[in-house]
Amino acid sequence: GIMTKSRKRLRKVFEVVRDILKTLVPDADQPKIEERLDVGHLFQEIDNGVCDLVDLANWLATVIKKHCAPMRDNSVDEMQKAITEGALKDDQTLLVGGLRQLLLLLENMKLDVANHQIRAMRPLLIADTISFQQRYNAHRISIGKLDKEESRSWLEREHRKYEREEYGATHLDALTHALMRDLVFADSTTTLKPTFYLDIDRLRTLRLELHSSICLRIVLDLFHELCDRVKPTQEADTTLTTRVDDIVGAQGQWLDSYQNIAVELVRIIQQVEVEFPSDVPEHERIETAERRLLEDLPTSSDSFNQLGHETIEQLLPRAIASIDEHYSLSAADLQEALVPPLPLPTPPTTGLGYGAIMTPALPLPTPVDADTDLIRRFTHIVVLHWQVWSDLVYLAPQGEDLQDDKDHERRHRRGTTASSGSEGNRRGRSPSPAGFVEWPNHLIPSSATAARDTEFGLDSEALEDMLSLDGDIERPKSPEARKDASGR
Repeated sequence: GIMTKSRKRLRKVFEVVRDILKTLVPDADQPKIEERLDVGHLFQEIDNGVCDLVDLANWLATVIKKHCAPMRDNSVDEMQKAITEGALKDDQTLLVGGLRQLLLLLENMKLDVANHQIRAMRPLLIADTISFQQRYNAHRISIGKLDKEESRSWLEREHRKYEREEYGATHLDALTHALMRDLVFADSTTTLKPTFYLDIDRLRTLRLELHSSICLRIVLDLFHELCDRVKPTQEADTTLTTRVDDIVGAQGQWLDSYQNIAVELVRIIQQVEVEFPSDVPEHERIETAERRLLEDLPTSSDSFNQLGHETIEQLLPRAIASIDEHYSLSAADLQEALVPPLPLPTPPTTGLGYGAIMTPALPLPTPVDADTDLIRRFTHIVVLHWQVWSDLVYLAPQGEDLQDDKDHERRHRRGTTASSGSEGNRRGRSPSPAGFVEWPNHLIPSSATAARDTEFGLDSEALEDMLSLDGDIERPKSPEARKDASGR
């Protein structure tokens, strides 16, 4: 019944199953998939009443188990059972459920393959990060999508100002100081220059942590100030810190939660002063706490400004020392030195085949100081940023104009090496990842190079436009337009 009533949709289901399976199996097995899932032949069998769905389900289960991860075996068995029972009992509900399980299983297999490829290519992608970003952003500058003069003049101003404070400071030191100051005192990432567009999310996280640490110090200072009868203990500070973190949440809503913070602060004060209660009424204490928090928590307040400068004085020397230690490392070495390794996947503890395997005990995480962790992440951002943008923007000769950038881009497209003496230009390109080719300044799947064949009617210049990283494809001009442009 379901076969005759849903011919159009069922044809599409078979086609999708066939196409997905062909992407998941080796090239040698693809002809077998094409032959067994010949949609036209399957519908001839359905029309003649000889289509054996049980045999088809068994064949699908065999093929999928051969190529899927072992963790998917139970899902394969459930899919096979549903389709088999639906066919034997002529139960449309079971058949539809089995087909849904089949499609879901194939989608999960596609995710498994994608994750495996990402893990396998991860070292190559990391090693190529700086070289690729330099080529990509040189292309964006050459077509006018990124204004390098704004960022270069900004760093020049920051360097002149910081050099008056620290004689002999380098441009990298000035960049570190300006970025640290922006993270502490600016309210949002909109103040950052265009060259930081890749770092905005990570910098926003660092800004939130810095602001939260300063606001917490403001709250603790107020807590100690209002406890005029008994000196708070370290335990009381810890309790208040935990309660306040719960109130402001992960997004750090300090100003929006100042009333709740004031109530919690007064409540803990009363617990601390239980033996020597204050004569000040509770509502007056709450009003005082609210007023002080409303005055001190904004980034424009004197209290925040004072604590912000103290934070910079404490963190900036450590940040500069860490950056000086790591700035000459490659992207792969930076990843190893500054990025914690990903946690190992936990092996399954249930299911057949795992009863004799003992799950290894994971080592306890080593406690890390919050400032040390922040410096580590800040160093990674700044060093990568400097390696990508220093020769491209910050230290580029000021006499360069847009035409020079376009000439520079053409040299990259031809695959020649620029004759500049900078370290960034002397560095060789990293090899392209497996399954990809480098077409002049892009990494594309190797199958995409088929577009170079004459049957597609594309020459090299047209292919470069088609593969433009910014997606700007210039349509070929008509003979009339070319004639008007040439004036002949």
